[in-house]
Amino acid sequence: MREAVPAMPREQPFAPDRLRWRVFDALGRPGGTAEAPLRRYLADGDARKRFELADRLARVYDRCLLYRPEWIRAWEAGETPHWQARLWRRLTEGVPTPAHWVAAVDAFREAAEPSAGEREGGPRQGLAPRMREPSAGEREGGPRQGLAPREKEPSAGEPAQPPVALELPLFDKLEERQPTDKPRRVSFFGIGMLSPSYLDVLRAAESYIDIHLFVLSPCREYWSDIAPKRVIRRRAAPRRPEDDYRIEGNELLAALGKPARDMQALLAERELALGSPEESYDESSMHTALGMVQNDMLNLRTATEGAAEAPAPTGLEDSSLQIHACHSAMREAEVLHDRLLALFDEHPDLEPADVLVVTPNPGKYGPAIDSVFATAERIPFHLARRPAAGTRGLRALLDLLALPGSRYGAEAVLAPLECASVRARIGIPEERLASVREWVRNAGIRWGVDGAHRRDEGLPGVEGHAWRLGLRRLLLGYAMDDQDTLFEGMAPCPMRDGGLPAGAEDYEALGCFARYCDDAFALRDWLDEACPAREWGARLRESLVARFFAGDEWTFDDEARRETAAVLRCIDEWETQCEVETPIPFRVVRQALGEAAGAEDRMVARLADGVTVTRLGAGQTFPARVVCAVGMNDRSFPRSPGAPTFDILAADEERRGDRNVRDEDRFAFLEALLAARRAFLVTYTGRGLRDDAPIPPSVVVDELREYLARRFDGVEFEVRHPLQAFSRRYFDDSEEALYSYSDHMRNAAEALVHGQDGVPGRLQVKVDAVSDAEPAVDLDTLTRFFGAPARWFLQRRLAARLEVEEVALEEDEPFGLDGLARWQLRDRMWGLRSRGVDAPAAARLASAEPTLPEAALGTIAVTDAADAVDAFHAAMTEHAGALAAPPLPIDLLHGDMRVTGVVEAADAEEDYLVWWRIGSIRAKDRVDGWLKLLAWILAGDRQRNACLLGLGSKGLESAWLQGPPPDEAAGLWTAWLDAWAQGQSRLLPFAPETSWAYATAIAKPKRNEDGSRLRFRAKRAAENKWFGSQFGFPEANEAYAALAYDGGGPVDDPSFEPLARSLLLPLVEAGRKVRP
Repeated sequence: MREAVPAMPREQPFAPDRLRWRVFDALGRPGGTAEAPLRRYLADGDARKRFELADRLARVYDRCLLYRPEWIRAWEAGETPHWQARLWRRLTEGVPTPAHWVAAVDAFREAAEPSAGEREGGPRQGLAPRMREPSAGEREGGPRQGLAPREKEPSAGEPAQPPVALELPLFDKLEERQPTDKPRRVSFFGIGMLSPSYLDVLRAAESYIDIHLFVLSPCREYWSDIAPKRVIRRRAAPRRPEDDYRIEGNELLAALGKPARDMQALLAERELALGSPEESYDESSMHTALGMVQNDMLNLRTATEGAAEAPAPTGLEDSSLQIHACHSAMREAEVLHDRLLALFDEHPDLEPADVLVVTPNPGKYGPAIDSVFATAERIPFHLARRPAAGTRGLRALLDLLALPGSRYGAEAVLAPLECASVRARIGIPEERLASVREWVRNAGIRWGVDGAHRRDEGLPGVEGHAWRLGLRRLLLGYAMDDQDTLFEGMAPCPMRDGGLPAGAEDYEALGCFARYCDDAFALRDWLDEACPAREWGARLRESLVARFFAGDEWTFDDEARRETAAVLRCIDEWETQCEVETPIPFRVVRQALGEAAGAEDRMVARLADGVTVTRLGAGQTFPARVVCAVGMNDRSFPRSPGAPTFDILAADEERRGDRNVRDEDRFAFLEALLAARRAFLVTYTGRGLRDDAPIPPSVVVDELREYLARRFDGVEFEVRHPLQAFSRRYFDDSEEALYSYSDHMRNAAEALVHGQDGVPGRLQVKVDAVSDAEPAVDLDTLTRFFGAPARWFLQRRLAARLEVEEVALEEDEPFGLDGLARWQLRDRMWGLRSRGVDAPAAARLASAEPTLPEAALGTIAVTDAADAVDAFHAAMTEHAGALAAPPLPIDLLHGDMRVTGVVEAADAEEDYLVWWRIGSIRAKDRVDGWLKLLAWILAGDRQRNACLLGLGSKGLESAWLQGPPPDEAAGLWTAWLDAWAQGQSRLLPFAPETSWAYATAIAKPKRNEDGSRLRFRAKRAAENKWFGSQFGFPEANEAYAALAYDGGGPVDDPSFEPLARSLLLPLVEAGRKVRP
């Protein structure tokens, strides 16, 4: 067309992505919103609303160009008065013709058609066809050469003429090229639907060049007049004469094949497929349900006719057609993985590359499939289509553009640093990101650049938790060694917890981070600016990409370079689309770039070395031995996009060939069904996660199920899966349709099954006992073990390390102190007092802590903490002698086991030790103090006592422990060491809080309570403590305990009760409120 119409531009100015900017410009000019509907909608002057309206209008105009070309011609001729036509005329003013599709088609047809004089035998004019003498071979009946059209048989009464060839100047130009450059033939593949106007162009061109359309036709019979039964019933009074001839035919073709029917009808109307059609239809040779369904469509049989003419074998059971109802996208991916493994076992010649997975929602199901398949590492796979925003570079671009106008929350400012290109440009290595996050947390940074920014947000201009003050605290922490000194009222923030000195890499990273923050804060000025697209493009490259993204001169990392290239490509494409000179507000630029970055990668789906996962869409499915349609959920597929009130095409009566998204989706499902050569699998979310209530599938799956029910009487094709992949139903052979290939899930199911018969979910693992040659056990190690036996066993004996989940940074300033913050404040104040700082100075230092609320709320918190610390300090003063005592060495030999260590705060003259903590006295603290007391008694061979002090949420807590005599202490010590030895080879059924709850209940029987009732009540108390309540953190939720017991607990172990009795009952009985 461009050769025939040289004026046709190479870049289409009226393509939707370009046209929307022309509309945006027109709506922003004086009089652009004179029309009443536009004036009301755009009255507030919001540029984003104008851009969104322009985008919707551009897409309406684009559909009019393709499907209502006569409207466009009438609008440009001034024959239509409505506002869309007037706006269109303004858009085309001053644009060289042909600028859009309709004008290009008209120009091409005018160039291709002969003039009236030529039709009467006159001389050739302009671009009309001209005669060419046939070659010698053609005169002798040989094959047609070059670009000559097919000969046409003369009609009756028409004199026979020698073969001739018609050519255009277009083809004169082509003749001047090298022979290999001449397009002798143009072939179209994978065409599901073409607009009537595009077919008209092909009709005009097919006289001059061989055009071949390869069109998918699921039926060898004439089927353009079939319709679904619901449509036939609805047409009781036909609106068109041809409606009288509507028949149902094959139900699936009638329900799903409308675009293909319309396509074939349009081809027939234009005689594009009647010259010399070549048909290629092959019946499926598979005697399977899939093959029978495909043959029914091929021969236009209904389900009832198919069952009668080609009945299924008795007892048909095959895997060629499967429907699976699951509870979530992740469960669908797990079921898909297992079913593919089963197909590979059933068909040894099947390879992963023979499998195509299609889904209407790759953004949701792609990550689920990636997670399941990548974790199992048994089936290679390839995600053929990924959202472009999935690249971290584009994600970082959007995160940076989102900062202007935002609250500058802690997470929002740190988000771009997840991009390798940004880190390389800023100079912060990936391994330092965790440190940066910790700095932000410790500096109390929540949101806001500074006080002025907070005032702009309509809040008081305090800076307590803003970025500027937080960064100054961090820089003070770098510059000052003394953390107990204020500088201009600010408390320095140490760069490492515990006051550890920072290394050179910390200092360098802090400096780079501060510069990055300054550049990010400077983006605030962009919010209210507006300038033409070219200026925005230059600013984005110079002020954003150059400052935040690494070019070749900054990094050798290929990933970082790819991310930078993706960002620049996105900006270039946007600038190319936006050809108007009108100033564009920043908010509109940000929205447009967000849409461009979030667009799906246009990479074509292909068969890779493994399973290919791609989007389900019309014309995008290619034949594969196994096709799987995943995520076929109700309300997700087929799509039902709403039409705006100004969509005049949607309001017009539907014509044959009009695009209908819902019908296209239906046909895409039909294409997927036809593309399958050996098996077709469908999965959908068919059960509720919370209540297990049934959820209907997509309507296309429902129609397939109805067809299969009529076609194969008594055969069940749908499998309803359990909620969990480790359900015992997958492994107990009770249901043939349920099975799993996951060893991990089998082990989990077996553990649960065994747990129901014995210990629920308990880790059934034993390891070798500790070697006698191992070094002595430290006393502190012993106490840490009994504080968390499950953690110890998994970490030390099984070498299991659980990754700590990164906790999101807070982005709202505190209005009070939670338990942890209250403890931190008291611990800070106690540290100051213990280092000799007086009470007023300690209060001033604590008031500068970044974790405190602002103003009076912070003052109240500091006052409460100071009062509590003063009371605790007074209590500790009473035990000054013990606290000042030097550490006492411990070296105890018990059989082959040696325990060494020190006991601190032990007054040998008064025969008591002091154990204290800032916080409530817990069961593990009592165990810690008890073990140290027993060790001190045995080391000195003398009865002694212990005082436990704590500063809980309600104030001072104290308890005394009366130590046993040395001989009795030796027996108690032996019980603890035996438990230690057991815990080195297996999971010890002991948890301090839970076991303490059991022991305290056993130690205090109620009146007239027999032994069985006492044990039952004690176990209930222990279970309540283990699983917790709304008022406390349960031990069952501790990560290592949850892994070790997997839903169960130590209370169910037969040795739990005797262990709690032998270890903790003496501790309970030793407790005293006052000094013995």
